[in-house]
Amino acid sequence: MLASDALRALAMAALVVIAAAHLPVVLAPAVAALPRQSLRVPAGADAQTYHGFSAELRTGWQALRGYPDALPVVVANVIGSAVYGALTVLLVLVGQGLGLGATGYGYLLAGAGGGGVLATGLAHRAASSPRTRLMLAGALVAVGAPLPLLAVAGSLPAAIALAAVCGAGSVIAEVVGDTALQRSLDPAVFARAYGLFVPACVAAIVLGALLAPLSVSLLGVGATFVAVGVGVLAYAALLVAPAARAPVATF
Repeated sequence: MLASDALRALAMAALVVIAAAHLPVVLAPAVAALPRQSLRVPAGADAQTYHGFSAELRTGWQALRGYPDALPVVVANVIGSAVYGALTVLLVLVGQGLGLGATGYGYLLAGAGGGGVLATGLAHRAASSPRTRLMLAGALVAVGAPLPLLAVAGSLPAAIALAAVCGAGSVIAEVVGDTALQRSLDPAVFARAYGLFVPACVAAIVLGALLAPLSVSLLGVGATFVAVGVGVLAYAALLVAPAARAPVATF
């Protein structure tokens, strides 16, 4: 029991670092899939002076408060980041359950990354759709639905396929969310909002990686996968509920 707890603690500490190290790799296909106009610096955006981390967070929050339609998009991306952080721990346990250890984790992580790369074309089309909430909810379904199945995957190919679907959904959600913010916020507000958005996503990765071992020790691997998956699907349902009642051009 003590050896198992020590292994989980070691995995937790090591994989938080892995999560941060892989962040540029995960974001690369998302940046590549962004519509080209979203990558340009707006002509009307003024240069911003850095006033410190806490000040940037406050400025970002104040900017987003004036655009309530943008908050659900930010929350969706934060949730996706937290899932990624949790998977840096949970996929290790899946690999161990398949009898492959660290090698299995590498295959599963590669599957998630491969799914993200293959989804870049679909992400571009989804980001171009005016129905942002629906596209974002669909991407979150792709992230959350495979998670309970990952806990019971009986073979490596099946687990890799499920991880690939999660990776594809993550990239689509990232691209749709970033494009929606760029499209809906004023240039100066967009720049200030990123002072909150980016640190929130990075913190969510770390938090997900920290909470996953605790959840596994309390609930078990299978229940943790189910809880995370259900949470993601529940938020996806919340995203489309307002749109179903009152269609909006952008969100």
